[in-house]
Amino acid sequence: MSAYRLLHAAWLLMAAGTGWAAETAPSLRIVTTGHPDPAAYQQNIAVALEACQLKLGLPLSRAGLPPEHLLAAFKLREEERLLDGQMAAVYETMSEVMPDASQGCKLRIARRYRVEIDKTCSWRMYGHSGLLGPDGPGRPSPLTEERSEVPACKPMATVRPATAAAQAKAPRHDAGMGQSCIWDSHTMALLVGEPLKDKGEGGCQWADMPVYPFTSYQGSRRSVPLAHHLDDTTRAGTRLSKAVGAVAAIVDARLTTFEKGGRIAAERFSKAGAESFLAQPRWVNLGDVK
Repeated sequence: MSAYRLLHAAWLLMAAGTGWAAETAPSLRIVTTGHPDPAAYQQNIAVALEACQLKLGLPLSRAGLPPEHLLAAFKLREEERLLDGQMAAVYETMSEVMPDASQGCKLRIARRYRVEIDKTCSWRMYGHSGLLGPDGPGRPSPLTEERSEVPACKPMATVRPATAAAQAKAPRHDAGMGQSCIWDSHTMALLVGEPLKDKGEGGCQWADMPVYPFTSYQGSRRSVPLAHHLDDTTRAGTRLSKAVGAVAAIVDARLTTFEKGGRIAAERFSKAGAESFLAQPRWVNLGDVK
C-alpha cells in the first residue's frame, strides 16, 4: 500500500468510534520502542567516526565501536503515550550513537527529546530539544502553547459503522504484553474491498479500543497504536534499513510497556513536566546507558 493510501487510511480510521463510554475509558500508558539494524548501524557509526577523525586530523581508529549485540538492544527511538480522560501526552526520545567532535571524536549518545501535551477541545503545548544532525543536537524548539481555534470541536468520538465493521472483520495481530491490535492497512483494505496482505502496515490500533473516546484539542479522534510498521523495500528490491541502520527503528516500533487503569501523575500533563523532560542531557556517555 502506498504512503498516500496509508495516510488516507489513517484519516478514515481517526473517524472511527468505540464501544467505550467516555466516563469509563481507562487511563493508558503505552511505550513503543524501535531498534536499529545492528550490522548496518555499526557500519554507519564507523563511517561517521572516520569522518570526524579526518576532519580533526586525528589518527583513524575504531576503538570504542559498540558491538552488534549491544546495538541490537539499543533504543534508538522510544515513545511514551499517555491517555487519561480529556488529557493526552506524547514523550519521545530519539538517541543516536555518534562521535562528539568537542571530545576528540569520542563516541557518545546524542539525544533529541520531543513532547506534546493536549486537552480535549481546549489547548496543547509542544516542543523539542533540538534536531539531531551530523554534529549532534541542534537548536531547541521552545515549548509553545496554543489554544484550540476549532469552533465545532466535539469532545467525544462518534461511531462510523463501516469502519467499525471493517475493524471487527480484520485479523488481530499479537502486539505482545498480552495485547492484540488491528493494522490500519488491513482495515483500509476491507473498507475498499481489496485483499489483505499477510503483513500489515501503518499503525496497529489496540483491538479493545482502536479509538479513544476523547478527542484532541482540535477535534481529531485519538487513536491507540500499539505498534507501527512500514515496508522499507526500495524499487530495486533492497531494504533501506540494511544500508541505513537507523531506519529500522523508524519503520518498526514494538510495544514494550502497556499499563491500563493506573494513576498518571498530573505533572505528566503539565508545563512543568514538559519542561523537565526537555531539560534532560542532550549528550550521554555510552557507558552510562544500560
